Amino acid sequence: MLRAMKYLTPLLTIVVACGTQPHRPSSGAAVSAPKLEAPSDDRLDPTVAPQRYAVHLRLDPRTPSYSGRVEIEIELTETRSRIWLHSAKHRIKAAQLRRGDEAISGVKTGRAKPDWLAVWADEPIQPGK
Repeated sequence: MLRAMKYLTPLLTIVVACGTQPHRPSSGAAVSAPKLEAPSDDRLDPTVAPQRYAVHLRLDPRTPSYSGRVEIEIELTETRSRIWLHSAKHRIKAAQLRRGDEAISGVKTGRAKPDWLAVWADEPIQPGK
C-alpha cells in the first residue's frame, strides 16, 4: 500500500512482473485496447513530466522472473485523456493514479505496441502543480 502522499502532482503506481508464466489481467490491470495509438515519434509527451521514481523489486536469483512496484510522481501541464509510458515486456498486474491522498477511479492500462503502455482513467486526468 502507498503511504499518504502530500504532493499535488498525480502519482502513478504500477505493479509489474516479468517472466515466462502467463498472467490473466485483473481489475486495474492491462486490458486489450485496440483503439490505442502510441506516439509516432517514440518520445514521451512533453506535457507529462516525471518528477521522481521509486522502484521496489522482489528478486530471487534462482528464478528467471521478478516482480515489484514502480511509483512515478508526474507533473501534468495539460489535461490528458491518457498517459503514455515506455514499458517493454512487463506484465501489469495493477495500476493506480493518485492525487495527494485521493485515488483516481477507473484506472486502466493497455498496450499499443510492445514497448508502449497507456494509462487512463474514467475521467480526464487534470494538470498537477
